Amino acid sequence: MAGEQFTALAETLLNRLFASVQEEFARRHGLIEGASTALLAFGKMASREMTFTSDLDFILLYDAPDAESDGERPLAPSHYFARLTQRLVAALAAPTSEGVLYETDMRLRPSGNAGPLATSLASFRSYQRGEAWTWEHLALSRARVVAGTGDLPTVVEREMAEVMALPRDKDKIIDDVVSMRALMAKERKPRHAFDLKLADGGLVDLEFIAQSAQLVAGAQIDLPQAPPAEVLTRLGEIGLVPKGQRLAEIHTVYATVLQIMSSALVSPFKDEAWSPAFQDLLAQLCHYPDFGRLALDVSEMQGEVAAAAAAWYEAARRL
Repeated sequence: MAGEQFTALAETLLNRLFASVQEEFARRHGLIEGASTALLAFGKMASREMTFTSDLDFILLYDAPDAESDGERPLAPSHYFARLTQRLVAALAAPTSEGVLYETDMRLRPSGNAGPLATSLASFRSYQRGEAWTWEHLALSRARVVAGTGDLPTVVEREMAEVMALPRDKDKIIDDVVSMRALMAKERKPRHAFDLKLADGGLVDLEFIAQSAQLVAGAQIDLPQAPPAEVLTRLGEIGLVPKGQRLAEIHTVYATVLQIMSSALVSPFKDEAWSPAFQDLLAQLCHYPDFGRLALDVSEMQGEVAAAAAAWYEAARRL
């Protein structure tokens, strides 16, 4: 799929750029002996669903002894890794004749925009177990390490699995998810009939079903970090969401439509961009005889997803 290819490209570039930035940074500030790092990805990068216009959603975690680096300009660990992260973000966003390489989004770091750019393993562990909000644990349900040094990547993956397995108040989780979805519907309205991410019964609803299920029924699902489509399929297999396989199929249709829109249209949510030629192309690439049939089916799919979400939230409270 295109999402996997876009993600593989982004991971390759991120890994090489991170290695280069670390090497250059060490020339001035040296190294901290015994330190290790991990880049933890969220969102579409984590679930291998990136599109042509996706940003990179990640945080930098580190584990290091309480000692300064050994360079001519030594830094304590917190400053060392915060500055290293700044360098990486600057390198990704450096302007070129073709534009920037990737936009970055680091709002999922502990404490959000108010938190440090780099987070120690100890702080990450403490925050996730004691302070993180429901939406942060929803995001953690499909997070994965995409780069790192030493044994920290393995430690972080294990830590995330343990956090996902913590006991939770099911009613509170579902209340939070329903409230978040209602707030999104109020503040981030769909921009077009084919804004299949934000539409009622759209991609966000499929993701909320999968991610909330990870929090309230993780032991039954047994997929600590996984893309939404895999979780939806699993939910169907174990009977928690009877139409889980169908929802996974709808997820694939939505993702395909959004991939094509992202790649082919500069302004995908403006009606003038939807020429008859593009509509025909979209229908063809989605394996439909014509655009009218695709539009009709998508509308019916939205109704299926909305109904499935409501049924799941009701059932989840009784688990």
